[in-house]
Amino acid sequence: MGGICLSGGVARAVAPHLAELGFLRAFTDRGPYTDIVRAIPVSVVTEDDFALRGCARYLRQTLKA
Repeated sequence: MGGICLSGGVARAVAPHLAELGFLRAFTDRGPYTDIVRAIPVSVVTEDDFALRGCARYLRQTLKA
């Protein structure tokens, strides 16, 4: 829906090296599906409280229901 989000300490550590390692080429080289996969946004989450904010949002939505 919103793409692929790489998160966590390992993702942040390897993010600066993804381009030189050919990550996007390897990710998008899918033969007949290449054009579809290229349209998927890929991002790296750098916020430390990402998981807690997601839990808080879920809790707020659950309590409203």
